Amino acid sequence: MNIRNRIFFFFILIIGVAMFGFTRWLSDDLKSRYNEAIEEPLVDVAHILAESIGGELMRGNLDSAHLQRLFDRVYAREFKARIFRLEKTDVDMMVYVTDVDGRVVFHSVDADLVGEDYSQWNDVVRTLEGEYGARSSISPSTRDDTEEDDITIFVAAPILLEDKIAGVVSVGKPKDNLRRFLNLARQDQRLAAIVALLSTLVLGFIIYRWMSQPLARLADFAYRVSRGERIDPPNLGRNEIGDVCRAVQSMREALEGKEYSERYVQTLTHELKSPLSAIRGAVELLDEDVPPEQRAQFYKNIRAETLRMQDLVDRMLQLASLEKRRTLEDVEEIHLRDLLQKVTQDFQVECQHRNLELSLECSTDATVWGERFLLRQAVSNLLQNAIDFSPSGGEVALDCHATEHSIEIDIIDQGQGIPDYAWDRIFERFYSLPRPGGAQKSTGLGLNFVKEAVELHGGSVSIERDGTFTRAQIRLPR
Repeated sequence: MNIRNRIFFFFILIIGVAMFGFTRWLSDDLKSRYNEAIEEPLVDVAHILAESIGGELMRGNLDSAHLQRLFDRVYAREFKARIFRLEKTDVDMMVYVTDVDGRVVFHSVDADLVGEDYSQWNDVVRTLEGEYGARSSISPSTRDDTEEDDITIFVAAPILLEDKIAGVVSVGKPKDNLRRFLNLARQDQRLAAIVALLSTLVLGFIIYRWMSQPLARLADFAYRVSRGERIDPPNLGRNEIGDVCRAVQSMREALEGKEYSERYVQTLTHELKSPLSAIRGAVELLDEDVPPEQRAQFYKNIRAETLRMQDLVDRMLQLASLEKRRTLEDVEEIHLRDLLQKVTQDFQVECQHRNLELSLECSTDATVWGERFLLRQAVSNLLQNAIDFSPSGGEVALDCHATEHSIEIDIIDQGQGIPDYAWDRIFERFYSLPRPGGAQKSTGLGLNFVKEAVELHGGSVSIERDGTFTRAQIRLPR
């Protein structure tokens, strides 16, 4: 797993854990807030009842049987109250009254509980002690079941007679409706958490893509540079990633410049050793008394080796200038038919001298955009190679045709072809094969120049053996 995916994975993990923890905390906090919300109005109800019916009951001014019938009628009421999404259909609040000893003197739900000792219940005992009294208990009918649905919360208020506590009024409220409120709230909470999580993940993925794409382009650029491809650095903007890309490009140019200089100094030194040795040997022999015809041969050799060194230096300078370039410069629209006709005219005399038939067939009047000099030089180098390796009386053909996506220029000769051991090195700088008839090797820079020039135009060059013919092909994009 790469670093970008690890970052995204841990981002999802952290967001998931944080969202889960927040949801759990919010759920627990929501439960506490609902408990507070249900307990607070019970305090008000307990004090109102303590003042209204409690005092009258303790004084004997209130008929408990009448009060019981009143509550029975309340519990028997049929109604529907829509409280937001909750529908309430009955009264579930209960009330009981105890005396100063904690014994029940009235119970709205079960008259049989009158006389029971409630002095140990927290709501009663704490209220009788002058403190705030409240408790939560399992409903008597389901005491063996400990589900939260069966819990009833009780809040008590003191009955005051002549500023003395004479008893307690306790108001009870089951948590069944509270549970329903909580379930609805938790559903909304879960939905909100899911929406928030998905929104965060989508936003995180967008940020991930926004950050990872430049990194991927930077990595691809660095990888292709390491393979020696000639590509321009991607435009990654004025940010840290763009700065890294520009730093890589600067480092690449510095390293290429250093490596380029070292390699060319080494290769130029190596290639110049042979002609310099030949010239030195000839000069040393000329200091001796040699026959005139041999002296003339030595002068001829010196001249030939000098021209060879001049040609090598000129080609190296030409190739060095080309290799440093990243884009085309003098771009123009080039008619390939006209360009190929001029190239064949340049070699007509040489072909006649070597008894070779040179032909041109161009089935298209296609045009390409590029540098005329580079394309002409590339075709000329391939044609020169074809002529050099063609046997006397042979034929060299140029063929230009269009395909769906490219223009192809073929240079075909009837030479002996390229040996198997040389196929992987034919475009290598300074690599050259012996010419037929013992002719002197070339500089080995021609095909390398062709490759650089064609690739600078976005094309490709290849050489293949087709039966008794050797075909060199330049492919240019349309």
